Amino acid sequence: MLLYIAEGSGLFMIVKDSGLIFDVNEYNVATLIKIDNVPGTELIIPAFVNGAMVKKIGNRAFLGNQNLVNIGIPASVNLIDEEAFAQCARLRNIKFYVTPDIAPICNLQTNAFRACFRLESIQFPNKVLLGGPGVFQGCVSLHDIKGKFNSLLANTFSGCRSLRHLTLFGKSFISTSAFNGCTALNKLTITGTLSPKTSPVMIEKLQELTIACYSDSEFVDWVYVGV
Repeated sequence: MLLYIAEGSGLFMIVKDSGLIFDVNEYNVATLIKIDNVPGTELIIPAFVNGAMVKKIGNRAFLGNQNLVNIGIPASVNLIDEEAFAQCARLRNIKFYVTPDIAPICNLQTNAFRACFRLESIQFPNKVLLGGPGVFQGCVSLHDIKGKFNSLLANTFSGCRSLRHLTLFGKSFISTSAFNGCTALNKLTITGTLSPKTSPVMIEKLQELTIACYSDSEFVDWVYVGV
């Protein structure tokens, strides 16, 4: 049984749901802003609270959590804000589950998952855009990541020494520090083209990988470059 406690009026209200605290705005969109005394190691974030659809995970909502191991996120979420899951010491798996309204793009902000040392797997149901650097920096155990990324900013996967494969879409820019320390990375799939802003240094690094390139409109024609 869920208990809803609404506080405030007018432009927003605070809703408490089984240890999770949400901000619901005037457009009936809910943001998870804080976790408070959630028991156990498993958590499924609800898709709706008090009739409002959950679309955002707020700034530092889970920062430094020491208990959670597995988290389910509704596919309606289109924004994971700065340091939302940073330094979650035991977190291993994150999976987005199907909801009636699946967001076409999920935006990840600066350091959203930074230093989640035990994080092994994360599965996005859609495309991923990065709004800042260091999103997965220091996730040394991350090896299974599903979803199509656009541009990779500074230190996006820096220190992700277990990461083996990644898929990019559109006209992708890749920072020279995006893959620092990714010693296991051996394949990059690009469904589009590299941005001319990608530095020659980064392009040289990519030649060491197996790269599968294909156009969004020509899914049958694959071209392999590299070793």
